[in-house]
Amino acid sequence: MKNGIKKLCGQNDISISELARRIGMQPPTLRRYTRMREDGSQEAQPSIELATKIAKALDVSVEAAGAYVDKQEKERQEREAEYNRNNPTTTVIYQQSPPKIVGHDRTPVGH
Repeated sequence: MKNGIKKLCGQNDISISELARRIGMQPPTLRRYTRMREDGSQEAQPSIELATKIAKALDVSVEAAGAYVDKQEKERQEREAEYNRNNPTTTVIYQQSPPKIVGHDRTPVGH
């Protein structure tokens, strides 16, 4: 299975190094996803998260960027995204109570 990163970079007149910079990755790490093994298979496939970053940087679909994801994983990610859209994150702030001052016998002092 091949991903389209190298081809897409060529079509968009951008180097692998520049793409890596745009998505916050080291160029040698990104190049892992463009190399082929002797048997013709891809050395590594990008995760859906990485493929999404690449797709945004190159203005292409995630599939074009090489996210070959099995059906169950894709469905799980779609459910998670739907849940996140319907359930915005809530931040809970805890107030710290003032420290209690206790004596040697662990009884409160000054209360």
